Amino acid sequence: MKILVIGSWKSGTSILYTSVLKSLTKHIGHFEPGPNHGALNSLEFHQNLTKNVNCVVKSLFWGNTDSHENLGELFSLYDKVVFIYRDPRDWIISTFFYSFYRNHPPEWKSGFDMAYNNTKQKERNPNAHPFHKLHSKCEVENISKIYNPLISLFKVFGGRNVYFLKYEDFVDKDIASLENYLGFTLNQNISVDSSIRRVERTKSYNNWKQWYNNDDVNHYKPVIEKYLMELGYSNDWELETPTELDSTYGSKYMYNLHNNKNI
Repeated sequence: MKILVIGSWKSGTSILYTSVLKSLTKHIGHFEPGPNHGALNSLEFHQNLTKNVNCVVKSLFWGNTDSHENLGELFSLYDKVVFIYRDPRDWIISTFFYSFYRNHPPEWKSGFDMAYNNTKQKERNPNAHPFHKLHSKCEVENISKIYNPLISLFKVFGGRNVYFLKYEDFVDKDIASLENYLGFTLNQNISVDSSIRRVERTKSYNNWKQWYNNDDVNHYKPVIEKYLMELGYSNDWELETPTELDSTYGSKYMYNLHNNKNI
């Protein structure tokens, strides 16, 4: 069986890919192979990958991949295609922190010192510092660059031979319909390979309820609520009010990504 796992960075692609691969025998895994971490813009590249009849491929969705026609032809090379996505309110938080990984291109990790100091202030006094002002990477435009084309794909390929999976359902192990689509039971008692353990942060969802304040709701809601409705999420914006935020999933995580050579 030939299976393609696709999704944006920080949307659960790594753990889903690992679960699928470790649930099968005699399958070759290809983790973000070729250019652009999966080469969704190269039909020829995927034609070569799928010459092996038993393979699991993970490709990243960058938002501006290619025409729907070309993607449809690429998807048709696989027996199963699973597109995983998550609540955009959480996605922008995870994306912000992970962008500072030390091996990323310079333009991705620029402004680390400012972002790190702003995050530490946010952790000490969550309500006083809006998340979207920590760094330009937190701006709502960065969400739209991914979620506008994602919605387009959702409308074109939903109901065809592409399974769209919520990250939140995978975390909750609500995967009966996914397993029915794949035709086998998924092994979820797994961890990602140690070489990419850095991608794991909270392994949960609804972190935005703690990291956002009312200013963030006013900033994000006018744009994000349409994505929530299109993708089947609740348009509930009720916040929690922590007196401080756990630095393990914030400043400490981004500091280790940026400075620890062993990650």
